[in-house]
Amino acid sequence: MMAQSIEIICLSHLAWEPTLFQRPQQLMKELAARGHRVGYWGCVGRERARELSTRNLSRGEDQGVHFDNHPFSAFTFRPQPIRKWSVTRSIVQWAASGEYSTAPYPRRRLLWIYHPALLALVPALESALVVYDVMDRFLSFRASKGQLAKWESAVYRRADIIFAGGRSLTAAARQDLEKLGISKPVHCFPSGIDIEHFSRALSSDTPVAEDLQQIPSPRIGYIGAVDERINFDLLSQMAHAHPEWNIILLGPVIGEDTRRSVAKNIHFIGGRPYASLPTYLKGFDVCILPFRSTELVQYVSPTKTPEYLAAGCPVVSTYIPDVAADYGDVVAVAKTPDEFIAQIENFLRSKPAPEQLAAVACSRAATWSAIAEQMEAILVNSLQDSREDI
Repeated sequence: MMAQSIEIICLSHLAWEPTLFQRPQQLMKELAARGHRVGYWGCVGRERARELSTRNLSRGEDQGVHFDNHPFSAFTFRPQPIRKWSVTRSIVQWAASGEYSTAPYPRRRLLWIYHPALLALVPALESALVVYDVMDRFLSFRASKGQLAKWESAVYRRADIIFAGGRSLTAAARQDLEKLGISKPVHCFPSGIDIEHFSRALSSDTPVAEDLQQIPSPRIGYIGAVDERINFDLLSQMAHAHPEWNIILLGPVIGEDTRRSVAKNIHFIGGRPYASLPTYLKGFDVCILPFRSTELVQYVSPTKTPEYLAAGCPVVSTYIPDVAADYGDVVAVAKTPDEFIAQIENFLRSKPAPEQLAAVACSRAATWSAIAEQMEAILVNSLQDSREDI
């Protein structure tokens, strides 16, 4: 832990909520545990903010992190003056309430950005160091257009530190910087894992979730956002080829066209609290990464890959470069729907030992705590350099 804590203002396009705990939330939780003052602003859009409000998740404190979910959206290019003002006011008020508002070195404060459009929310905190943690290829999202390339260029130029969430994202970020004529390092930190949490699925004391018990085996499971990355045609083909299979999609449904699969054995069960995920993984016979072959998917490094393995679950994935490179010897990577179905059939006939799969996750994926510690060391060096420049 650092001898002197810093203040981190994290701006993300993802909500802080218990049913979708991903890279931003994991890292902020760990940095807070290391003694830093952490605030998290989820800029999630009007409908998502309204839904979170019905669950009393608009704002609060969780695991040492102050969180505030707002209707400002990073994925629209319409003017949002009132929403922008609301987020900015909330950030400035929170920042002013801490010891750092009068600190002799104002650059002890960090702005931690997860979407390029969010940098413009905090012009009042220009003295802060900026961290850009690249977790997606946003230009590949359907909702990304218009000014995004301009904003991404701006955040690359403004960032003092650049992290990236996988080898493909790191390579892409370095190419972007080269095209812009910017010479900055990009630090690669692939998806981490909470080993202790997900390995609970291996324990005989962990029950299968009650609602999952109502769905017969074999259960083919996916955990994560149900969004434009999902190959619904593949799921439909699986469902019709094997009507005895039950395909379970656990996670929030995002987007208007994501429920096209209407086969009776495809179950959209919605999000579940992060704490309960081992009880669902315990009941899955095979876990899947059924992603489409798109530019967006080309750059993903799914957190769920080591999480599935840590729970002792065999994994079948469509072709994702980072998955094939990092786990291709233990994850069955399929390039066609027929291959995908055949690999699931193989695992249902003969499963690898769960303990062996968990050992792979332990040996290849760093814990979120270890990643936070390594990131912290980079932050310390940058903060020290900035003080010398004052």
